[in-house]
Amino acid sequence: MKPLLRAFWAVLLLGVLGPVYAAPPLTVAVKSSPPFSFKNGEQWDGISVALWRQVAGELGRDYRFQAYPDVASVLKAVASGDADVAIGALSVTADRERRLD
Repeated sequence: MKPLLRAFWAVLLLGVLGPVYAAPPLTVAVKSSPPFSFKNGEQWDGISVALWRQVAGELGRDYRFQAYPDVASVLKAVASGDADVAIGALSVTADRERRLD
């Protein structure tokens, strides 16, 4: 196949199939813990939130925040697969490192 024709088909397929294969938004577990994460009106704000937005932007990933009442609930959500990632004031312990990646 000629290079120009091959490029045409590649662009066409990406344009048609790209939206179909788009990754679903990540679920980000978060709890209020100023100054790392807190609600500012209806929006999440804070150091960890700003850092996450930068990371997600560089990865080109959409996401949605899911609020949890405490750290145990946040970690349980990640461990069970209900959340893809957790942000906020989370410390690394030997037990958490064994349970979560």
